[in-house]
Amino acid sequence: MLFWTAYTNSLRSNESISQSKFNFDSILIYPNPTSMDYFNFYIASERSEIMNVRIINMYGIFLKEIMITSGDVNKIDFIAENGIYFLLIQSGDKIYRKPLIKVS
Repeated sequence: MLFWTAYTNSLRSNESISQSKFNFDSILIYPNPTSMDYFNFYIASERSEIMNVRIINMYGIFLKEIMITSGDVNKIDFIAENGIYFLLIQSGDKIYRKPLIKVS
């Protein structure tokens, strides 16, 4: 948990820590903003890879962790109040952060 907390505060939305097999622009979250209790998550990648995704709120509090496969559309159930959330996507030794906006 300490590992994630340290990077949560230090990464901007388009920063990564190392080289990657995919890039920031290949991460799609839709619909975003969403009023539904789910969202779709897709990472375009040269090869299929299992990745760890954590959802945190804007205060850095951990809410959910999921494993996804790049190259597949992943439907993620997410019941939450209106607000701004962040998806922390880890692939190897690098982490990306993408926003998710929940509205009613």
